[in-house]
Amino acid sequence: QVLDTAPVSRAAVLAAILTVISPAAARGAWIAPVAGTIVAPFSFDASQPYEGGQRRGIVLAAPPGTPVRSACPGRVAFAGMVAGKETVSVACPEARATYQGIAVLRVSAGERVRQGAPLAAVGSAGALRLGARLGRNRYLDPETLFAADPPPLGPAPAPRRIVLPNPQ
Repeated sequence: QVLDTAPVSRAAVLAAILTVISPAAARGAWIAPVAGTIVAPFSFDASQPYEGGQRRGIVLAAPPGTPVRSACPGRVAFAGMVAGKETVSVACPEARATYQGIAVLRVSAGERVRQGAPLAAVGSAGALRLGARLGRNRYLDPETLFAADPPPLGPAPAPRRIVLPNPQ
């Protein structure tokens, strides 16, 4: 018997694992929560979870105030502040979706939401963070869960200059 030794992409391995864990996740059932550009892609290595510079989700650039819609149907598991940041977490059939970089929460814990339902608005920084998690600590790249093509990957927006008043 001859074994195929061709390299396999990370996305192909993840899709195969998701097919076993959650068939819905493997076919990509999520929608993008905002029309925006991915300015920071997923970058997480589970074998080195405390390594600096990792991101357990993606960052989407969108104008402040843009409605943030639920990427998937589910139940709001949490809506409130985490480490000083407004956060919404939705328990979906495929994984738990977590949204940060938001303001003006429109949901509360325990509420059922349909896919596309408004959850909040993009916060003043114009950067929505979307994470996806299976269980307590298995992080997924949210892009792999999108039903259609994910939002485009673009350059990071130019840093905003903040002028502080002179304390005299």
